[in-house]
Amino acid sequence: MGAKADIETHLFSYTIAGIRDHSSVRLLSMEKYTVTFEDEVIRKEQIFEGITDVVKLGFSGISNWDAFDELIFENLENRDIQIVVNHESALRLPARDLEIYLDLRSELSLKFGDKIQFNFSQ
Repeated sequence: MGAKADIETHLFSYTIAGIRDHSSVRLLSMEKYTVTFEDEVIRKEQIFEGITDVVKLGFSGISNWDAFDELIFENLENRDIQIVVNHESALRLPARDLEIYLDLRSELSLKFGDKIQFNFSQ
């Protein structure tokens, strides 16, 4: 599993459970994060962990879509934040999880297009 984070300027780099994080930097009160999943995503928990650990959404250990949905919506509504999520490898989630993730991505992009962006290499 691999997710990494890049910020406009990074202070230090470390790896935890396959997630590379270059830490966050506040620039003029705007928080900017890039989360990159380098390896295949086969479990929804990889998405939850990758995004919540890098973006510091205020809670980790999420195990269901409802909690993740609520947490990310709340943070996008209440924080001056920009998030870019890159998938460099295939999404091989179970069919139902893939459907939910793609629906959530569409909903977030429509409502918060200036704050969150999803990119898929494949």
